[in-house]
Amino acid sequence: RLVSDWSSDVCSSDLWALPSAGSQPQPERGALVKLLKLVEFHPLSISLLVRQLQERRIAAVGQRLAQLLMEVPATAEEGANPLVASLLLSLDRLDAGVKRWLPRLGVFAGGAFEDDLQAILEIEAADWRPIRGQLEATGLIQAEVLPNIASPFLKFHPTLAPVLWAQLGEMEQTELRNRHAQRYYLVSYWLYTEDDKNPLATRAIARRELPNLMQAVNRAIATTEIGRASCRERV
Repeated sequence: RLVSDWSSDVCSSDLWALPSAGSQPQPERGALVKLLKLVEFHPLSISLLVRQLQERRIAAVGQRLAQLLMEVPATAEEGANPLVASLLLSLDRLDAGVKRWLPRLGVFAGGAFEDDLQAILEIEAADWRPIRGQLEATGLIQAEVLPNIASPFLKFHPTLAPVLWAQLGEMEQTELRNRHAQRYYLVSYWLYTEDDKNPLATRAIARRELPNLMQAVNRAIATTEIGRASCRERV
């Protein structure tokens, strides 16, 4: 069975069972309801808050969350953005070295297989392991191990990449997008040549990587169109 979807319903009785046991006792129901009210009981926010409550006192979590809700720019339609505030609350707990890498994850569309991620980010396995460990501990990524596929698929929390991507400069964004497109061109070629030999594995990979593959295609089309427009301007 595949890892449950981020948006799955979470019963209050099951909240504490989601992550592994932490250092804090289970909070009282009234205090927990008050905290979850701050994020409008949004399932995506709850999945992050539960991780925080395992290691931090509920009063400290609530105080910091309330502060972030005031700092996060409000949207015109919905006002305060509890989902972004919950994400920033999780980022509070990460090491500075881990935070340095995070904006680069924004080049991926919702996640990636670990070997592709490391190749595009140009990060060694020894450097990536502690980053992955902290992101999993905070609930920002989930690893899915598939049969007969050596590399796990790392599924990102939906707010992780979009929020952090904006922190990169235009030049670094362009470089990462180009590496992303080049890597997924190789992935698409591999899927094409391997499909007859191992259809179950290749199609399992394709289903999960389809957003990245489509993003790479769109990048290639956009780059080609920009190149053609530039040539027309020179003529």
